[in-house]
Amino acid sequence: MQDIEDLVRGGDHQRLLDATAAWSDKQKRAAQAWLAEYWSAEAEAIEAAFAQNGDSTRWMHALIAVVATARTPKQALALRPPGSRTTGVAEWDAVCDLYAARGEAKAALVNAVARNGRDWTQAYLKLLIGGKRKKPMYADVLLALMKGFGLDSPDEAFMIEAWARSFSTLMPYRLPEDPPAPFVRKVSRLWLDNNSDGHDGRDGHWLAHGEEIDAPSSVDVAAALFGLKDMVRAVFLHKDAVMHLIGGWLVAERSDHASRTLAGLLKAGFLDRRTVAEDAVTALTRNDSVSAQRLLARLLLAVEPSPQLIAPLADTLCGVMASAHGSAAECAQTLLQRLDAVEPLDEDLFVNACQIVFARKEKGLRQAQLAWAAKRSQSRPALLAASLSGLAGALMVDDFAFQKDAAARLLKLAGPLATADRDALDARIDSLRAAMDPTIYATLRPTSPDMDADSAPAPAVPFPTTHALAITPQASHAFLPINDASRGVPDAPDGSPLVPGDERLHSIEHIIEFAVRAHNAGISDLSEHMRARLGKPMEAGKRRMLLAVQGRDRMPEPAKYDSDYWHASRVPLAAAAVEMRASEVVEALASGQPYALVSQPSYLHGAITADDLVTRLRRLAATGTTAGPLDLLLALMRTQQPDAARLDALRAVGTAQASSALSFFEAGGMEQLQTQWQCVGGEPVTRYSRPSHWAATGEREVCVTLRPMQQLPDIDGTPTRWGEGFAPEAVQDVWYWDLLERNIVQAMPNNPEAMAAMHLWGFRKAGADFESDGGKAFACSLPLFLAAHGPAGPALHLAVLFCMSANHIEGRLVGSDGLLELIHQGRYDSALACELAAAAIDCGTLKAGRLAASLAQVACAGPQAPVLWPLISASVHAALAKAVPPTNTHDLLALASRVAGSLGIRETIAPLEAVAARKGSTKLLLEARRLQQLLGMA
Repeated sequence: MQDIEDLVRGGDHQRLLDATAAWSDKQKRAAQAWLAEYWSAEAEAIEAAFAQNGDSTRWMHALIAVVATARTPKQALALRPPGSRTTGVAEWDAVCDLYAARGEAKAALVNAVARNGRDWTQAYLKLLIGGKRKKPMYADVLLALMKGFGLDSPDEAFMIEAWARSFSTLMPYRLPEDPPAPFVRKVSRLWLDNNSDGHDGRDGHWLAHGEEIDAPSSVDVAAALFGLKDMVRAVFLHKDAVMHLIGGWLVAERSDHASRTLAGLLKAGFLDRRTVAEDAVTALTRNDSVSAQRLLARLLLAVEPSPQLIAPLADTLCGVMASAHGSAAECAQTLLQRLDAVEPLDEDLFVNACQIVFARKEKGLRQAQLAWAAKRSQSRPALLAASLSGLAGALMVDDFAFQKDAAARLLKLAGPLATADRDALDARIDSLRAAMDPTIYATLRPTSPDMDADSAPAPAVPFPTTHALAITPQASHAFLPINDASRGVPDAPDGSPLVPGDERLHSIEHIIEFAVRAHNAGISDLSEHMRARLGKPMEAGKRRMLLAVQGRDRMPEPAKYDSDYWHASRVPLAAAAVEMRASEVVEALASGQPYALVSQPSYLHGAITADDLVTRLRRLAATGTTAGPLDLLLALMRTQQPDAARLDALRAVGTAQASSALSFFEAGGMEQLQTQWQCVGGEPVTRYSRPSHWAATGEREVCVTLRPMQQLPDIDGTPTRWGEGFAPEAVQDVWYWDLLERNIVQAMPNNPEAMAAMHLWGFRKAGADFESDGGKAFACSLPLFLAAHGPAGPALHLAVLFCMSANHIEGRLVGSDGLLELIHQGRYDSALACELAAAAIDCGTLKAGRLAASLAQVACAGPQAPVLWPLISASVHAALAKAVPPTNTHDLLALASRVAGSLGIRETIAPLEAVAARKGSTKLLLEARRLQQLLGMA
């Protein structure tokens, strides 16, 4: 093998390819064996050379030799490219590095793969990026192979990400204290012959070429990237892919640099300006992440589309202003304003744009739209009527100063209007009267025939006392009696075929049941299939669940970062029982011994009836077998509290496991876990000094304490910490990726209150002003907690209230549906909800405006207004009792006025009279006076 050794150690790439092309299969096998020994001996030195000075010559020689001598695509993957990692998507961080290999080496690698033919190359690409775990490879090499043979990407989204990460290496990132550095790059460039004239390379008659070029700017480097035009379009047309252009970091410097690079590519003619503009606008209409929308807006402005390019996109840009993030809406507004300055917008389109912007909450957008409308009115007399009609939309904004500014502009500009146009403007102002401050309306329409001299606001629109708007709760089922036979899980007949793919295998509980039954019946093939299917999802989390149930106080601190250890501290210990029972089943089936299963649910939501538990324990006693310890523990956690007759039946079983169950249920069973709410905080403490984040910032918070069990199940080898209770300062911070149905409903199907207490900080994050990561996921998981049966205490009520005040509209909708669900289920405790809402508003946890909007949705969903009034009244009392009422308290007062007016309520809210007596005409004071009048306190 002297030839291959000489070629790898000292020959050039082309000589290596030419020599191996004529080798026989025997020679290639021998070369593969030598390369394996060579890499084993030289890998450390080769990697060290690359790490020290970026020299990848020997590495690429070996890689090309491996590919050139491989007889199958799988053999070609025996060696990875230089600088690559070995796990997850992070592989691509290094392989996209432009310093990793020279252009000549990449071209030789492409040719080494391509000479095996189209089918071989397609299989090679599928092995690289077709599976879940991607193999490292250069993005431009992959693209060259696809283009040369006309192949589609096995994973288009991942291919786009890989190419965009190559682009992101052009975006320098410096710390603020770092001095600026000149842009100096050498970059590898690939190209294919016979493609420029339309030849697609399907017959293999094409060749890749590569070279190193000097790149004095990022534009020159980007222009050298393979597939520039197609990939830029693909990045814009795929959701959130644009963030990979800057490496996923929305750093201002990197974003600006990306914008300048894109502008340079357009100016140099490498990209088509119209196509990029259309793709960017289309991307803004998607529901991309906020970060992606911000970057897209910057890139679109960098394109600098001409009015001729914007004109066909005007309607689309108007839609962007309505639905996109503020930065994207601002971009759309800027482009439309530029178009309007050259070519006036259609009158209806302009008025619609004004209504859209004035309905948004961003003050800067609204102010810019007001200035645009005013300037348009002054500079273009022919468009005065339409401009003032759009400007009048500013009168609907719930901001007294903004309304006053808009009214002043209207009075100043409306003089030249014709009579018909003036009448139309007056009619529009009249239509907006309900949203306007009375004094402003009086200024604009002093001669209105129905003008009331009193400055009190117009009467509130009452809520209907009958069902007006149907809102379907997000919980998947109504709250039916626990013994309703329609909710039972049907057992498959013993003789029914249990085949892979059966529709009953959707649940992990069914998989466990079928696996055990097949194992005990001696159906080894099916048992092995079910065990593999069950073990696969459990394998990743098995170790961290073991760590969790062993008790973190007995776990030694790891010497270095250990992800399993870290995750274990964020798993509810009650949920760990579900995961560990599954692992226990897998291990028992692997041992070949029969397994007795007692924890299978009797009902869909996971509960076990007391009769079923007694029957299963009797069967075990009759056969002389015992249940697995974790299986028995989960059965006791799932079983309904037995009555006296069932306790006597348990006592009669007489086995040790039945006695453990009897002692547990005689002490109260799962009902022993009780919660009590309290306020914590008020004094600054050190952040992250304990597992919980409650009051970590020194702010007061409303939370719960979980009281410990007096009698835990006496089962050897099972965890106990889940029943030991906790104070708010000691509860672990649960992570949102553990929000699985089997870890919530099926862990404690009869005590949702305890599970809500364990996850309460997650619900609090839904509306938090800090560290809100995962809060949206917790809010959207609320229906899982409401699906469990049992009393609803302070933890579950707080979870609903936190969701109703969430940062995201999705969370608030789930919170409104959750309150409806509690009311329909008969578990809503009005007095408790009033106490919690008042305390949370006093602590600043609940936002008055968000709470008002959520309560209004519940009130509109049916005849809930009488049930809700105590909660609304308590919230108003708590908000007005503060020295400075919370922001948007007037929304809460407006809701109270509507409900009180529809129900004819007469009562006293102590702080209301003092607030209503203050001088002024702010929205808060006007709504306070209205509510005072409706409650009969005037």
